[in-house]
Formats: sequence, structure tokens, C-alpha cells
Amino acid sequence: MPIRSIAYVTKLLCCLVFGYFGLISAAFGESWKDRVYAHGFYTLDFTYSDSELGLVSNDRLSRSYEDDAAGLNNSVFGGQVEALVSDNLSTFFQGKAFFNDDDEAQSTLDWAYLSYDFGDDITIRGGKFLVPLLQGTELRSISYSRLWARPLIPIDGANGFHEYTGLELLKHIQQDSGSWQLQLSTGKPNHEDEDGEIESKNLQLFSARYQGENFWLRAATLHGNYTVKDGDDEVLDDSASVLMSSLESEIILGSYVLNMGYATSDSDITVNGSIYYASLGYQMGHITPFIYTSLSREHYDNYNEPPPPGFDDGNGPPLPDPAPEPPEEDDRIRDGDYDINSVAIGVRWHAGEGYGFKIQWENIEQKNSAGVDTDDPANDGNTFTILFEGVF
Repeated sequence: MPIRSIAYVTKLLCCLVFGYFGLISAAFGESWKDRVYAHGFYTLDFTYSDSELGLVSNDRLSRSYEDDAAGLNNSVFGGQVEALVSDNLSTFFQGKAFFNDDDEAQSTLDWAYLSYDFGDDITIRGGKFLVPLLQGTELRSISYSRLWARPLIPIDGANGFHEYTGLELLKHIQQDSGSWQLQLSTGKPNHEDEDGEIESKNLQLFSARYQGENFWLRAATLHGNYTVKDGDDEVLDDSASVLMSSLESEIILGSYVLNMGYATSDSDITVNGSIYYASLGYQMGHITPFIYTSLSREHYDNYNEPPPPGFDDGNGPPLPDPAPEPPEEDDRIRDGDYDINSVAIGVRWHAGEGYGFKIQWENIEQKNSAGVDTDDPANDGNTFTILFEGVF
């Protein structure tokens, strides 16, 4: 049974620890003592898989595990810094370090924005953000923020929209029985296939979160515009659009913690998707056993993948002679669903202030009735995960 990335985890952790304390030392000078706040987060993830599987990762990269293999390559280390420039103006940065498919250290900057407080609980922010459709989109890298071991959403985020550069307007409303957090966002997204078939134009998003005494409820809707191209860089649709929405909640009933969520997308030309998840935990002091289930579905309704270069489908410009003969049956047509079903049981131990452990067993079943070509193995299998995680 091969075990990968142990040496890389050690090196990466040492570098981040020294870098983090160096940052604090520089930032907390005498003049900035009360104006700069620095925090870190980490996840040491040891996962064993009994078959070739592709798993949702903490860092947004595809994670493929070999048959009867284990590794630490799903580990993540990160930090955030907030600086108060004035009483109303502040800056915020958050990034992380992880391993790529070659077990080499890699880092990304996920958040980088300026924030201005207008008073009356109204704030405007401008810069780079993660797309806040599902809460799991924003909290993917911070395992400490969730009960279960792995993130909720697929690798490509919200139907391929993972991050964007733009503006956010936030309004907080305090009531006697609870509070509202309203958010309006607009900007230029960075799509997962930005260098290929998809060229993003803009997105608009509205979300509302209500916090009650023993529950919270969050709803969001997103509208995006983009251009779709074929393999020859010819424009297939210059005004394609997608409408996505999500609804999720957490309810605490005595010692029970119930989480539920749903997200869906409806697009003009690209693939539609949906996600369902639910979990139930039982709090016993610092220990919470839980059960979790989810379904991730891509729906293909006579979906025609963009043709490869040099293939004449009769709709494009004439090809030079001799042109390649088209196949008798167009195998680019996709019709059906690609489903990933997951059921997991586990336990979380809140060992101390800011850190804890998780143990999770997960069964994954995949059904590819649409015949979609996938980057990761589309097998059924089981995984066993041990996590050490925390924030500081």
C-alpha cells in the first residue's frame, strides 16, 4: 500500500510556521499593534482508498487515489491577514498552500479586497473573492468550519464558477429574534475552463442569511454570462447564460445538529448540475458522531460537446481539401446523468480551543449513464480518513 506526501507535508508545515510567525512579527510593530490581525488554519488529512477513486479536495484540485493506497496529499495550510487602515477602511487577504498532482508545493490567494464601512451596518468591498453560492464554496479550505471530513461541492465550484473580481455590498439587520445578512455581488468571474471552451463575462449574485437562536438559513441565486467556443476557437454562443440557486440550513434541536442543502443550475448550452446533501450529528460534550449523505449530479440532455479542430459539422466555415471524414455516429452527443452518491459515518472530537480530530468512513458510488469522459477514475469504492485540523 503506497503512502505519499509525508515528507512534503513536513517541509510545507515548517515553511508556513516560520513564515507565519515572521508575518506576525513584522505586522505587529508598535504603530500597527492594534490594527493588524493575523490568523492561520490547517488540515492534516490522511486518507486511505480501497479502489481507484477521485475525491473532492480541500484545495480545489482533483485528487485521485490508486487502488489500496493512502496519502497526505489532501492536506492544506493557510492564513489570513486583516489590516485596519482607518476606522472605516480595511484590507483583507487569505491564501493557502497545498500539493499539486506531482506532490509539489503550490499556493493560491483566494481573497484580496478593500472594505469600507459606511455605518448603519452597510459595508462595500472590492477585490478578489470566492463565489458565495453554497457556503461550502467559501469554506472549502477550512475543514475546522464543517462537521464532516470533505467539502460539500465539486472541484469546479459553482458550475465552474469558483472565484471572481468585483464588488460586494453587505447589509446587516439586527432584530429581536435574530439577524439578517444580505449580500449583493457583481463582477468578472474566472471559470474553471477559462482557457478552453468557456470565456466568462460577468456575474450577479444575491444572498440572504437569517441567524436565529437555534438555527440559520441561507439562500442565494447567481446569474452569469459567458461565451462558448469550439476546438477551433470559433464562437458557438456569444451570449450564453446560467442561473444557479442554493438553499441550505443548520438546525440545532437539543443535542442533535441537522444540516441540509441543495443547489441547482440551469444553463443555455453547457451542462446542468445539482447537489443535495444532509447530515445529522449528535453532540456528546466535545464528541459529535455523525452520518452524512450527498448526491452530485451532472445532467446531459442531448448535449453536444464542442467539436475537435478540423471536424466539419456543417455549421462552420469550409475546411481545406481534403477534410477529415466525420464519424458515422457523432460520439460527442451526451444524454443522461453522471451521478456521484456518497454515504459517510464518522465522529468529530473538539479536543481543545481551536483544534480537533475527525475520523470518517465513506462509501462512494458513481453512475455514468451519460458516458462522460472524466479526469478521475469513475469507480465505486470506500475511503477511510483521519483528520487533524485547527485554526489559530
